Amino acid sequence: MKKTRVLSFIAAMSLAATSFGLSAFAADGDPVVQTPSDNEHSISITKKDDEAHTFEAYQLFKGTLTGESKTDKSAVMTGIEWGANVDKTKIKAAINGNATVKAALEAYNTPDVKFADPYEDAALFAAFISAKSGETGFANAIADVFAKALTDGDPAKSATVAAGSTATKATLTGLTTGYYLIKDQDGSLAGKNGAYSDFILQLVNNVDVNAKADAPSIDKKITDANGENEREGDTASIGDKIYYELQSAVPDMDLYETYYFIAGDTMSSGLSFDGAGSVTVSIDGKELDNDAFYVNVPGRDGKTFEVVLKNFIQYKAQKGKDIEINYTATLNEGCDRTLTGNPNTVDLLFANDPNATYTGKPNPDNPDEPNNPDEPGPNDPTGKTPPAQTKVFTTGIRVLKVDENGDALSGAKFKLTGAGTTAVISLQSKFEEDEAGTYYKLKNGTYTTTAYTAEKAALYDSNAKYKLVEDETSVEMVAQATNAGAIEAYVDKDGYLVFSGLGDGEYKLQETEAPNGYNIDPTVYDIKITSTPTFDTPNWKVGGAEVTPSADNAWTVLTKEIINKKGIILPATGGIGTVIFYVVGSLLIAGAAVLFVTKKKRNAAK
Repeated sequence: MKKTRVLSFIAAMSLAATSFGLSAFAADGDPVVQTPSDNEHSISITKKDDEAHTFEAYQLFKGTLTGESKTDKSAVMTGIEWGANVDKTKIKAAINGNATVKAALEAYNTPDVKFADPYEDAALFAAFISAKSGETGFANAIADVFAKALTDGDPAKSATVAAGSTATKATLTGLTTGYYLIKDQDGSLAGKNGAYSDFILQLVNNVDVNAKADAPSIDKKITDANGENEREGDTASIGDKIYYELQSAVPDMDLYETYYFIAGDTMSSGLSFDGAGSVTVSIDGKELDNDAFYVNVPGRDGKTFEVVLKNFIQYKAQKGKDIEINYTATLNEGCDRTLTGNPNTVDLLFANDPNATYTGKPNPDNPDEPNNPDEPGPNDPTGKTPPAQTKVFTTGIRVLKVDENGDALSGAKFKLTGAGTTAVISLQSKFEEDEAGTYYKLKNGTYTTTAYTAEKAALYDSNAKYKLVEDETSVEMVAQATNAGAIEAYVDKDGYLVFSGLGDGEYKLQETEAPNGYNIDPTVYDIKITSTPTFDTPNWKVGGAEVTPSADNAWTVLTKEIINKKGIILPATGGIGTVIFYVVGSLLIAGAAVLFVTKKKRNAAK
């Protein structure tokens, strides 16, 4: 939020002409004096943000407009008096508290002018404003003085416009001719992302004005390692580094003497911040030295960390220039592996009241952070931008080991290799039937918390309930890759093995140990996972075909069913096979002997 003030110098010059008795009339024609029936006007203020606003009009000066016509731009105000909302007793203190106005008054109040407090003469004060209106920063400074010299009572008029779409109007009606301070109600935008309006306006007719919206903003993107390919969603494997970029711009700080600029990042549990050493900050493409900012870990209000720019007001002259904050995080083993993903949120805390005297935290080492309400000293008012988010998704591959009849086999071991196997979670679960359980067994051997229904009975093994048994046989095991990039793990008792925590990449799956009594499957299965992620979904593909992980397939993109065949059983030494061999051999020998004797007798008979 940012308060902005605009003082109409043309209007101020009209005041000066009145004060010194100068005529702004043309040579011909009779002057037109505003009548009571003409002396009621309205101000319509168009907001430029989504916040609710309560606009207030405070009368500073009142008088009568005199000119050649009602639309005469050279008309002057006569009979100038202090407005109903100015407390003259507060003006001196307000001037003394504003170095710009105080210096201007001292330069203006020469012996010839003899203009000094108490400030009873409204016309002389108006003349002072007009004479100094061309000085740098004076318009903003005199508006500060008036804001501090208002009466304690209600404003002349106020109107509220609700939160919601921009370009909606609040209209203040029934205002008489004069000069008004138009402002947002004090504190009405505390902690919000609206923009305070605070300006002086000459009112001689109905007018439409815009509330100047100049609150800073912040956005967040994921990039490649080189800072390119900006996106709000990404996919990754456990152990991968994620590159983040925050985008903002130097706000308008003309009215400020101190300004806070603090980016606060909140990472989900599946992301590990890589530390202050990964943070870089640049303004207008120029990287700042490390001593131009610091990083708080953790940050306030539960944030993972904060990046605080030191003495941010020094960049006032670079208004509108790009600010980039870059840092990295790593997808860890605690990541969400479903379609919920792993979000990362940032917002910007900033100074929002140019009238405030910002003191910073009581600790002198932290002048660039606002003092909080629960700390000694005044509370430094701040605003906060809407959060900007990105999200990272990860997935997995599931193996189902079965025999030739489709029954689950346990004891098989598989190896997965590929670029995304730095640290993969091997899911080995154990379930037991239990009436108090919350799981149901599906015919594919997996378990789901979706209750059994008659309509979906074909999907379920039965309507029996199961519970997850948490013991040494039911674990999520983080398998670290070997130097060759391979992960190995066993299937569970139901024949399942899930390699979870995988991102895009080309993977190879191979059986390395077969269940007892079965032949190993020598096939090497090639699996290619790709994605086109957005913030809402990863859009996974396997082999170019779209897939949608769900709870019923353990949130994986693929279930690879691998069949093992039983091995051939050879006879054991000394067993029945040997006996059979001996018997058959003996019969053959005996047969040969009989054949030999018979043949010999035949030969003798000849």
